[in-house]
Amino acid sequence: MLMISDSKPSQDDVRVCLNQMKNRRGGEHHVLSKKEAKKMWKMQDQLVNNYTYTVVDIQRSIAEKKTMSSIVSNIGAEKTKAAIAVKAAETQLEDAKQLEKELENKVFEADPLEEEAANDKLEVAKSRVEEWKEEVLKTKKVERNILDAEKERRKRLGAGEKNLKWAKVNERAKAANKAADFDAYKTEDARVEEISNDLYARRQMRPTILWEVGQRKEEKETDDNSKSKQSTEASAQEERDNLKKRQDDSRQNASNLKKKLAEQINDLAIEEVALSVGLSNVGNKKVSATRVRKGISIQEYFERKAVGAL
Repeated sequence: MLMISDSKPSQDDVRVCLNQMKNRRGGEHHVLSKKEAKKMWKMQDQLVNNYTYTVVDIQRSIAEKKTMSSIVSNIGAEKTKAAIAVKAAETQLEDAKQLEKELENKVFEADPLEEEAANDKLEVAKSRVEEWKEEVLKTKKVERNILDAEKERRKRLGAGEKNLKWAKVNERAKAANKAADFDAYKTEDARVEEISNDLYARRQMRPTILWEVGQRKEEKETDDNSKSKQSTEASAQEERDNLKKRQDDSRQNASNLKKKLAEQINDLAIEEVALSVGLSNVGNKKVSATRVRKGISIQEYFERKAVGAL
């Protein structure tokens, strides 16, 4: 068997094969010519020696190796990817089933002329549903393999003697930390209770400054600045008050002078009217009129002069 399968064909074998193919009906078309054989040999040689792998080929080979291999390097990442793939496949399957239902309703409602096209679309939709069912099963199988690998790794890590020793060390360290915390709080509570019971124990006090380095100088500078600021503000306020008072006094003096002038003008007008009436009553008789001098007093003169109302 090995001799027949592994040995090269001889010339007699080739001649017998060609005769059998030619004797068959239409077999001459299937006989390989020298030109076609040479072309096939060149293509195979090019494929074997000079072929360059593309990104698609590399991704396909990686996916095949992952499906064939039972070893998972990064369980966390692979677990997340598998869950996402399962969810996506289930979503696509639901969409394909929904499309299949819609096409079935269209087939029932379609006309005889459109029924054939609707049936073709329905067949395509059914084939898509089957494909997505296979994809869901495949992704779930990959996810199950990853979960099994995770369980196996946990079991192997838990059963290792070295890991068990480290687990015991960690447990002892945790227990020691808890005991230290408990003892610390216990001693603190005891110290507080002892201080509260002892009348001569040192009490908690605020920290005091034993010597000063530049503090008073800074405080004095700040006090001087605040005092100078307050004094300038007070002087400015006093000047504003004095100015306002002078303005009010000048306004009051002006109003008083206006009142006095109005009264004097009214008195002069009354005297002129009385004088004219008296002269008309006398008629042609000569009446000796006494001159009445009416003016301002010296005090009013000085007041007007001070204000500038002369």
